[in-house]
Amino acid sequence: MNTVKDETVDEVISPPAKITGILRGLWSVGIISAAVKLNIFDSMADGPETSKAIASKISCQPESCQVFLNTLVGLDLVDKNGDLYSLAEEAMTYLVSDQPLYVGDYVAVYMDIHSHWLNLPDAIRSGEPTSRVNEKREAQEFFPKLAASLFGMNYAYADFVAEFLSDRLK
Repeated sequence: MNTVKDETVDEVISPPAKITGILRGLWSVGIISAAVKLNIFDSMADGPETSKAIASKISCQPESCQVFLNTLVGLDLVDKNGDLYSLAEEAMTYLVSDQPLYVGDYVAVYMDIHSHWLNLPDAIRSGEPTSRVNEKREAQEFFPKLAASLFGMNYAYADFVAEFLSDRLK
């Protein structure tokens, strides 16, 4: 038997794994956003570096930089070999700003969209949208940024579809 809030529960209670996974997903978004804002991926583009060297490049405190780099290791965006950190292949391809498939701009757009989701309770209560991208002024600001940021996010998928269709049409 288990006791939950002063009540006895006879059945086995499973942990809230789905809820935890959803909430931790938000943490990952925040981590990637912070790394892009701090230019961590750009600072690592030239090859393996110590956390202290990376901290110096991005003007951050060395100990917190090391903890943050280890977080990126946990997300498989950074590799660690001894004291050296290097970019994982996906991070090198998509998170270094001078690469043709850079998605850092999409991360910024995503965070802007995410900020509107934080106001969802107000929108539900009032019936008013959290943003008005269907109106000309906001649309002219939002959609060009979104469209420009989507290329890197979708290139690999488009390439796969083109290859698939090419094989089918021969």
